Amino acid sequence: MSKITLAEWKEKNFPGKVPSLRTCQNWANEGRIPGAMKMGGLWFVKATEDGGRCERRAEK
Repeated sequence: MSKITLAEWKEKNFPGKVPSLRTCQNWANEGRIPGAMKMGGLWFVKATEDGGRCERRAEK
């Protein structure tokens, strides 16, 4: 399965106002981005048909 960088993933999934790379790294570290993996010092996301949308936290 192919992988894309976290920067490519955020541009693909958030057209218009894009969250910062650091925010996306935090989401990946928390497990909120399906298929995210850290290789060395870089984050990658498995390229999928649905784009691997970020899981939102439920409001309290």
